[in-house]
Amino acid sequence: MLKSDQNGEGFYYIVSYKRRNAHNAREVKVNVTGWQESELVIKNQEMFREYEISVQSANSEGLAPSASVDRKLGYSGQDGTSQFYYHHYFNADFELN
Repeated sequence: MLKSDQNGEGFYYIVSYKRRNAHNAREVKVNVTGWQESELVIKNQEMFREYEISVQSANSEGLAPSASVDRKLGYSGQDGTSQFYYHHYFNADFELN
C-alpha cells in the first residue's frame, strides 16, 4: 500500500480469526505492523478446520470504521503442517486467496 493511502503515520493491520462452529471458540487478534506484509501464518492448528477471518486497518489516528470490515471464511492447512495459513492481498476488495 502506498504511503499516501495509509491516511496517517503508524499504519498496521489487525487480523482477527475465530474457529467456526467450535464450542467456546475465542477470537484472536494479531497486529501486522509491516504494511508491506501480505500473509500471516498461524502455527499449531488442527488440519481442515474452518475459521472466520477479518482484516481491519489502523494507524496512529485510530481504527478504520468497523462497517468496512467484512468477515470471510478460511481453512487451516491441508498439507500436514498443522498451520493456519492466511494469505491476503490487503486491498479494498478483501479477497481470500
